[in-house]
Amino acid sequence: MEQQILKYRIERELGQGGMSRVYLGVDPVTGQRVAIKALLPHLAGDPYVRSLFEREAKALAKLDHPGIVSLIDYHPDKLLLVQQYIDGMDLEEYITHHRGPIPEEESKELFCKLLEAFAYVHRSGVIHRDIKPANILMTRGNQVKVVDFGIAKDTNIARETATGLSPGTVAYMSPEQIKSKQGEPLDHRTDIYSLGVVLHQMLTGKAPYNTATEEDFEIQSKIVKEPLPRMKGIYEYVSKEMQAIVDKATAKDRNQRYQSCEEFLRAIRALRPQRPPKPDWREWLRDKRVMAGAVLLLLFFVGLFAFSSAPKPPEVPVEEPVAAFPVPPVVVVVDSAAIKREMARQAAEGRIAKRREKARQAELAGLRREKDSLSALLLSKRNPVRVNRASLTVKRKAVAPPVPVPVPAKPSRIDVQTF
Repeated sequence: MEQQILKYRIERELGQGGMSRVYLGVDPVTGQRVAIKALLPHLAGDPYVRSLFEREAKALAKLDHPGIVSLIDYHPDKLLLVQQYIDGMDLEEYITHHRGPIPEEESKELFCKLLEAFAYVHRSGVIHRDIKPANILMTRGNQVKVVDFGIAKDTNIARETATGLSPGTVAYMSPEQIKSKQGEPLDHRTDIYSLGVVLHQMLTGKAPYNTATEEDFEIQSKIVKEPLPRMKGIYEYVSKEMQAIVDKATAKDRNQRYQSCEEFLRAIRALRPQRPPKPDWREWLRDKRVMAGAVLLLLFFVGLFAFSSAPKPPEVPVEEPVAAFPVPPVVVVVDSAAIKREMARQAAEGRIAKRREKARQAELAGLRREKDSLSALLLSKRNPVRVNRASLTVKRKAVAPPVPVPVPAKPSRIDVQTF
């Protein structure tokens, strides 16, 4: 994927259609976010496809309405359309993955906004010809924006055909749009039929035809010969009045349909308000998450009941012990004088031990000094000498402790002989 197109930095791909691919671009200077529509490379050389791309740019350039995406720039040499970016999701995704059937009152509110936008488109001399939920964007503020005027037709330009290109999406085509390959001209009432199919899907949560299991020719045959499936058979809360409006909008004969979006809009607004449907436990059972939660909740309460109703072991009374005979109280007599004498004795013994340790340390220190002096004397002589042991006799200096300390009978002698 390209990192930059024109002056815009490309953030990601938004989607791809039959003729083009759309990217999300950001202006590096202003930060404006735009949708950049680029023609697919293998179609860039087809003159008819190029003319459709140019026709879309011209159609958007002449349309200025809050319900229609606006054109920012067009580059015919590079086959690029720069359009307003809409932060939201398309109606197809909203119905299929987030909402399901939209309640009648809410559908009326959204659909009236859509009819206002297409009334403006038709007054401007433009026929969309590819109306479907995927080409209707919903903003976060619950507004609608119509996009993709790729096969839009200007009523002031002669009709053109293209070999191998289908003029719309089969499931949302009008009967005359299917037969237009045989030369039948189209007008704005083909959009009214497609709008009726979109309203049918909003109210039921499902497209009227299953494109995954049915071939295009089967769907085309049903569109030309059979009415749309009854909405109550899909979602039972659709009113009879709303069914009559959808039937009129999707009539096979375009002369029996609403002749304008304004007429269609008046019919929708004339409907009396419908009460919201009561919660249906069967709808809840269809939701696997609700079923799983209900099963877990049931198991919890069953376990709680089983635990609370389990038999408990009998309680054994505990008797307090009773003495066989009375126990006289114990009296402790404390002799404080004896305690003081014992403490004085222990203190005296501690002092004697400290004096003895001090005398021992002094004796060891004297011996270390004598040893150091002898070592120094021996190192000062170069020739080996014999030292008279008698001359090395050292008398210890007695330490007179406060108490008698045992002293050796004879003075210690240190004999040193070097060779």
